[in-house]
Parts: sequence; C-alpha cells; structure tokens
Amino acid sequence: SLAPLIATIPVMARVVIVSDLLGDADALVHAAAQRTAAGGIVECVHVVAAEELTLPTGTFLARDPDAPTVQRPLEARVAVEYRARFDAFRAEMARAWRATGAGYVEARTDAPLARLVRQIASNVGSEPMAHR
Repeated sequence: SLAPLIATIPVMARVVIVSDLLGDADALVHAAAQRTAAGGIVECVHVVAAEELTLPTGTFLARDPDAPTVQRPLEARVAVEYRARFDAFRAEMARAWRATGAGYVEARTDAPLARLVRQIASNVGSEPMAHR
C-alpha cells in the first residue's frame, strides 16, 4: 500500500509514483488529489505489461504473473473481453489521475527505460506530465 507513504513526504517535494496501479489505486488517486490541492506536484507512471496489450491469437494458456501456478485457458472471445476491460481500466486511470491535477504517463514494459526516465526528469519544475 503506497497511499499512506505519500502523507509522510513533504508537500513541496515532487512525488513520482511508479506502479501497475493494481493495488491501492483509488487510495493513491485520493492521496494525489490531497497533495496537489495543497500545492504539491505528483506524477504517476503507470507500468503496463506489453504482453497484456498484445495477447496471442486463438486459445492459449494464461498465467498470473503474481502467482505463476495459477493458469487457465483463455479463448479468443474471452481475450477480446479482457482487452476491452483492460483498455477501459487504463483510460479510467489516466482520467482519474489527471482529474487530481497530477501528471500521468503510461510506461509499457517493452519501451526503453532511459527514454521514460528522461521524460520524467525533464518535467522537474514544470507542469505535471501529459500523457505520452
């Protein structure tokens, strides 16, 4: 749970949250809203696994990355539904974070890390990051 930690950081310190947002996302958004309302700067780097964006075609065996022993067959129809829900989740996260006044960027696991680090660092002292 990251949300309680945000309150321990001085308000004028820039906070960059790097997360898959699958844990306490609602609490994090709330903490970010409080922080930006108090004049703080918050950036959210939403880490998205490239594998979730490019699911195999046809029926395949899906494994939970957090629990590798959990496996289940996933057929094409279910994969399409999963992708639609995942796209809606990502869009909602972007909307919710930006509504707080925080910056938001989606970071795919197959993207060069150095580019993302430069993108975040170049925004120090400027307005929150826009979606890129």
